[in-house]
Amino acid sequence: MRKVSLTLSVMMVFVVVLLAACAGNQTSSPASAPNKSGEAAKTDAKNPIVLGSTMAMTGGAGFLGSSMKEVFDMVAKQVNAEGGINGRELKLIYYDDENNPEKAVQNAQKLIKKDGAKIILGPSTAQTSGAIQSVADKNKVIMFSLSPTYTAPGNSFGFVTSLKQDAFHEIPHEWYKQKGIKKVGLIATTDTSGNISAKIIEAMNKKDGIEYVIERMGLQDIDVTPQLTRLKSAGIEALEIVGPGAPPAIAIKNAGQIGLDIPLILNASQVSYAFANSIKDYIPEQLYFAGTAPIAWKGLSEQNPLKPLMVKFADDFKKEYNKEIDHVTAIGYDSILTVIEAIKKAGSDDPEAVKHALETQFNNFIVTTAVVNYTPEDHQGTTNDGAVMLKLDPDLSWHVEWEPKFWEKK
Repeated sequence: MRKVSLTLSVMMVFVVVLLAACAGNQTSSPASAPNKSGEAAKTDAKNPIVLGSTMAMTGGAGFLGSSMKEVFDMVAKQVNAEGGINGRELKLIYYDDENNPEKAVQNAQKLIKKDGAKIILGPSTAQTSGAIQSVADKNKVIMFSLSPTYTAPGNSFGFVTSLKQDAFHEIPHEWYKQKGIKKVGLIATTDTSGNISAKIIEAMNKKDGIEYVIERMGLQDIDVTPQLTRLKSAGIEALEIVGPGAPPAIAIKNAGQIGLDIPLILNASQVSYAFANSIKDYIPEQLYFAGTAPIAWKGLSEQNPLKPLMVKFADDFKKEYNKEIDHVTAIGYDSILTVIEAIKKAGSDDPEAVKHALETQFNNFIVTTAVVNYTPEDHQGTTNDGAVMLKLDPDLSWHVEWEPKFWEKK
């Protein structure tokens, strides 16, 4: 009996020790996990989220990049003051591509390989955006084009928040119907944005009884009087002008010189104070823009669901720079807000995760220029909801000429 009791005692001690060891292992794992997580979080906080940017900050389209840089700096300052994104500081790195496709590609490669950027804000025009799209796709890096006339391919790593280029022709078309205008001219540059516009207008020709006549101009043209003279002889009642940089300003000036006293309609690319100042000496009485409303947000209906964010943006920008917002700054604002929201939804700045978040978790996301609904096939994600017709007067004041009030139709 004594031998059996001793054996049982030894076994009980062994079991107790074994259970204690197991219990110790069970409690030590969760205890060590928070420590590891805490260390990772601490390290992560010192590892900034790098947003790289290649934009035209000098040259004819330089006002685009210089204006957007101010917006990005302001938003980054606000985000970092509030603790960053998921505890990580937001860091911005900029390169000037001068609206040159080759430089844009070089900048994109530098941002990816040298600076470690997983997300690129830019470029600022359609031709430079198209140039780096393949670079972004090859390296699986998010490219958020800032061009109001670039269409990002579905299932790619490219995205945009601006209205589709169709809107900049469809909205004026509806306006022509109201005004009884039956013949419209288009003068567009020979770059990507101009080619897209020409294709859209060709498809719209004779729609609703409105005839379109097309002429083209080069990016380096310093006079387009011959093209405008032909359009005038064709009997056009309104003229749409499309292109980046200096050509639209040249077309406006030449139109005045040949007495083409009809409505001139530009698109959102020129809805900025910088552009208005560049043509202040020859602004015609009938100068309109198919664009978005931030530059004239005070003239919007109070029911417009995009207006509250415009008011916040306008207040913040005024406090930071003592400047007013316009379409160019609004594109920058919408883009960086969308990127930040995507990073938050993804839980990281991993491009694949951010891409998935953008494609699956953005439903009726409101920005200042549009309502965004991305899908894997549609990386534009916008409708004409944010489009308006604007008017620029010779005194440099902007007004909402026509607000479609899309929300009343939904």
